[in-house]
Amino acid sequence: MQIGHTRTNIERNSKQNWSSDVSYRRLPDRLEGSMTKGQANILRSLSLEAYQPKQFAENLTAAEAERRIDALRQEIAPADSF
Repeated sequence: MQIGHTRTNIERNSKQNWSSDVSYRRLPDRLEGSMTKGQANILRSLSLEAYQPKQFAENLTAAEAERRIDALRQEIAPADSF
């Protein structure tokens, strides 16, 4: 019985639509600091790909960098579908 119950929980949890703000709530202290090198690289690449180089700035917080990365990815997504 427990195997079926566990499988149901796993299936239910895997089908949930997790939003990006879940990570903001889990790691608030990490996101208040400066953006990471990885975020900087991603943001720089995406801003150039979207022809919006002003979206990249070196003095961003990790939270602001994440917001800009998400926004740029959403903007670029329709162009990638062709």
